[in-house]
Amino acid sequence: MISLTTEEKDNLKAQGKDIPKPFDRGRRDFRRMHGGVQLFYDAPIPGPYKQEIREKWLFSILQIQAQIQNDAPDSLGDIQLITTEELEEIRRIWVIEKHEIEDNLPRIFYDATNKEYPGCSLDDNPVIGEQEIRILKELCEGDELHFQLTRELLSIEKRYRSMLRRSGMFKAIENALKRGSYDDENDAVEHARLKSSLLDNAVVEANNKANVVRDSNYMKEVGKSYQEEPHL
Repeated sequence: MISLTTEEKDNLKAQGKDIPKPFDRGRRDFRRMHGGVQLFYDAPIPGPYKQEIREKWLFSILQIQAQIQNDAPDSLGDIQLITTEELEEIRRIWVIEKHEIEDNLPRIFYDATNKEYPGCSLDDNPVIGEQEIRILKELCEGDELHFQLTRELLSIEKRYRSMLRRSGMFKAIENALKRGSYDDENDAVEHARLKSSLLDNAVVEANNKANVVRDSNYMKEVGKSYQEEPHL
């Protein structure tokens, strides 16, 4: 990964040169964990790794683990690079927190090891099945952001469906809509730039008003002192 100091980046920017991007930029979401876009030197700060990248890495780890278990001596045959407990936590994060309701981890485990996933059932009543996921992707016509938004809204609806008190539901829906409100990365960056520009202008305006008030108060104090002083 390319790592530059702030001074080096300032020099590149002063020379009108582009700042090198991290080599794994294409593997990561342009949005941060909270769904917003943050700019650094007018470029988005990379967010978490994309779903397909995380799933690919997990498959590789499990495949290597299976090879080690098959080829290692009997005394090392049960060696684990990643435990079932860790897999269960990864699965929970993917399905519950990231709303990846496809629940691909058990399938990835089987494809990599040719063994059934040893973990527990995460949900006896999944939001939608594998066939419905395929149909949803077809309806989104390759629009990944649209697919992710629809998937997250379905996940939220499922989570709050059986709750007596649905406190937080509208906030969860609002956050999902904010995350999925962009047309693409370029649209998201333009929104972030506009927001940053408006904030900068607001700060400048506030400082100008503060200066006017301070100057006005100063002149009042000067005038008051002048009136109170004895004059010949």
